[in-house]
Amino acid sequence: MNNFDHISNLFGNEIRKLRIEAGYKSYEQFAEDHDISRIQYWKMENGNNFTLKSLLKVLNGLNIDFNDFIKSPSLLNPIESESAVRLRQIIKHVNLSKKAFSISIGYKNTTLLNNVLSGRNQISDTLTKKITAKYVSLNSEWIKTGSGKMLQ
Repeated sequence: MNNFDHISNLFGNEIRKLRIEAGYKSYEQFAEDHDISRIQYWKMENGNNFTLKSLLKVLNGLNIDFNDFIKSPSLLNPIESESAVRLRQIIKHVNLSKKAFSISIGYKNTTLLNNVLSGRNQISDTLTKKITAKYVSLNSEWIKTGSGKMLQ
C-alpha cells in the first residue's frame, strides 16, 4: 500500500467514525441528508475517490473544521492492527501486489484485504483458509492469531 492509499484509508476510517458519532448508522442516510452521491460517499469511507472538494463537503455535513479533522489523534498517530501487520508480511512474503495476492486466493478485488489492512476487520477464519489453501507453507495459527512462526 502506498502513502496515498494509506492516507486515504485513514481518512475513510475517520469520516466513518465521525459519521457514526454524529448519529448516522447508515452511510446512505448521511449521503442523502447532505446531498452527496451515495456511491461517492461509500467509496470515500472505504478509502477511495477522495477530492478535497468532496472531503470538505463531508466535513461540512459533520460540522467539523478541516484543521480539526487533520489534527485528529487517529490521523496523527494511527495504530496498525496486528492482523494488518501479519497480512502485510504475508503479501510481502509471497512477493505479489495486493491485487495479485487477492486474486491468487480467490477474490475478484482487494476490498476484503483493504478492510483488514485498514484495521476495520481482523483476519477471519475464511480468509485464513483461503490463504493456507493457496500457500500451504504458511502457518494458519500464525495467520489468525500471530502465535508461532509464519512458516510451517
